[in-house]
Amino acid sequence: MSTPSESPSFLSEAGALIGLSLDDHLSLLNYLSSRLRACGVAWNERYPALTVEKRRAFINQFADDLHSAMMLFSSLALRFNHHVSRPNALTKLTKVALSLHLTVPSIVAEAVSVEQEVSDPILPDYVDDWWNQDSPKTLSLPQLVAAWRAQKEQLDAAVQKSTSLSLEALKIDLSGKLDQQLDQANAITEKSLALIDNDLKLAQASLDSIQSAIQETKQAYEKFVGPRSMPHRAQGKGEIAQM
Repeated sequence: MSTPSESPSFLSEAGALIGLSLDDHLSLLNYLSSRLRACGVAWNERYPALTVEKRRAFINQFADDLHSAMMLFSSLALRFNHHVSRPNALTKLTKVALSLHLTVPSIVAEAVSVEQEVSDPILPDYVDDWWNQDSPKTLSLPQLVAAWRAQKEQLDAAVQKSTSLSLEALKIDLSGKLDQQLDQANAITEKSLALIDNDLKLAQASLDSIQSAIQETKQAYEKFVGPRSMPHRAQGKGEIAQM
């Protein structure tokens, strides 16, 4: 391994990628992003205890690792175009670096704590986890590829577990939303039925009022002209006869 000041260029080491399939490249990219996430967590946790010199060495190494991941993604994007998907943590860390905030632990911690990310979960341990050591050393691209090969199965298992947890959380969320929608539908139905029942009561009240008015009118008419003077229809005919 070499010190940060002696970091070789990505292009000079690109031969380490020869023979890797697209899936291998994507897995390697996720592994590098996973390492960056672990590094970001350590940067936030260890920052208060680090001396100024150790902070400088840490952030230089952090930047070197981020540069390697960015170069890998760029090369994949050029080679495979739209088939390449980037981990959210790598995207956020790149934006943090471009805004010159990579030295701010809290901002870095927020960038690496991506919710529901399943492609680059943080592993319990890493090959050459320099961020937990006092003397950071740069891993060359061939060394990063070797570390990925050594931990690929571990990464795959973690991704599968993370995916299962995310799917389970999604099912629970969808189930909760469905229950909520059913409750809302029931509430709307009950409210609609209550409105219909109220309308029926109002209609019945109106009919009762009309019937009462008719009865009162009839009684007033009979009182005024007498009951035998009320008009009625002759049986079997449609003509009005006077009694």
